[in-house]
Amino acid sequence: MKAFIRFASGLSVSFLLCTAISTKAALLAYEPFDYPAGSALTAAGLWNGGFGFSEPWQPNLPSGANGSNQIIRAGSLVYIDANGYQLLTSGNRIHITGDGTAAGDNTGGTRHNAQPRRAFSFSRGSNTETTWISFLAIINPTVVTPWWDTNANTYAYYGRATSVQLFQGTASERLTIGTASQNAETDPTLPNDTWRLVNRGSAAYTKASTVPLTNIPPNSTANFVVVRIDHIAGDDRVNAPDTAYMWLNPSLTSEPLTNAPDVVVSFAGTPGYERDYWFDTLRLFAGSYNSVVGYGAADIDEIRVGTTYWDVAPLVPEPAAAILSVLGGLGLLVLRMRRKQ
Repeated sequence: MKAFIRFASGLSVSFLLCTAISTKAALLAYEPFDYPAGSALTAAGLWNGGFGFSEPWQPNLPSGANGSNQIIRAGSLVYIDANGYQLLTSGNRIHITGDGTAAGDNTGGTRHNAQPRRAFSFSRGSNTETTWISFLAIINPTVVTPWWDTNANTYAYYGRATSVQLFQGTASERLTIGTASQNAETDPTLPNDTWRLVNRGSAAYTKASTVPLTNIPPNSTANFVVVRIDHIAGDDRVNAPDTAYMWLNPSLTSEPLTNAPDVVVSFAGTPGYERDYWFDTLRLFAGSYNSVVGYGAADIDEIRVGTTYWDVAPLVPEPAAAILSVLGGLGLLVLRMRRKQ
């Protein structure tokens, strides 16, 4: 028995050390959309899961719309990286659409924006600090006939804005992750139908990656989108500008490098790219139907906000790791038994 206690005590020390290391980081918010499949966000208070939020989801409906443009679909999205590691997921997923009619996604909704929002229980960006955001997403093509983009001089298969957005309050859009309305972009050098970061909610201030919106990795059902924001203290987008980086489908076992992002938004004196990403509110957005460029639609899942990459990119535990966790807990139990003796 004494030998077992010494063995278990050693395991518990190792377990405690690992726990102490992990607590230096912080997962600030998590939304797995663990709500009943088929439920629609028709009123505030219906969806209040996850953690790190100060309120339930708000429908935030445009005039004439109904909440059926934002509904829960069964099952989580899946991401498996190039080395075979899988992102830890739970619950279901949300579907947002700019056309919930029978001619669109047939959700019982209308041809209006989907734009549900939810305030965090914290704000990020008032101090010099780093914030990591991740989520899983499928942005759906909704254009029946590809439209001719006169800026890029090519056809496009996606049109309306579809994104995860960071706000300060309910009116100040700070950073858009996904895609803007491509027909409103003004830079003819931007590639069409790729993942983008949009500064201050303006399509004219779009930074585009070369990663197609359709680029879902093998064995996965969605893209894994990761954003890092390096905040400089204060809400001064000219003299203390923040920097945002985005990676699509990175490794789950090594932190993405800031010298190799898929997109970066930095000032460098460019008018329109003055920025401050101080945020306290999350909004999802799918633009309403347009006869030329279609409507926005996406499935979104596993939204995380943290202070390190490891907060927002948890792995499905391997069997050996699960066993060590159990043994560590057993070791803690034995320590308690020893104290009682």
